[in-house]
Amino acid sequence: IPKTYAQKKDFWRKGNFIYGWDQLPYVMDDLVIVSGMKDGLVFWEATGLPFIAGSGEGCFKQIQKILPTLRRRAKRVWTLMDPDGPGVMATRVFQKEVNIPPLSFKFLDDRRDISDLSKCMGLKWMERKLHEAFNRT
Repeated sequence: IPKTYAQKKDFWRKGNFIYGWDQLPYVMDDLVIVSGMKDGLVFWEATGLPFIAGSGEGCFKQIQKILPTLRRRAKRVWTLMDPDGPGVMATRVFQKEVNIPPLSFKFLDDRRDISDLSKCMGLKWMERKLHEAFNRT
């Protein structure tokens, strides 16, 4: 299970953590920011690629604090947020404020995230769809 990240003592507050930080390779080609640990674990299982996850779509400020480090360690940084209202808004914020593009992944409907779809459609289906998303982007 991914461990939490706390750069400074004042950074750590209930619900304010970054999953997957301790598991990141020092240098990587791709890094994906997902909205939660469950989605991150499905993403990693399907692709084997590193991820970090904040505490939901409102994790922009958390990620922004460590973004310089992420950009030094990863050649490309992507977002893969939920397709609901907060997820779409978070995707736009990441794209506009810090120029992190989203993976162009088409969900079946706007109520399901990657963990829900994986449970419904199966991990092999999810693996195929995520690889298609990387090839389109």
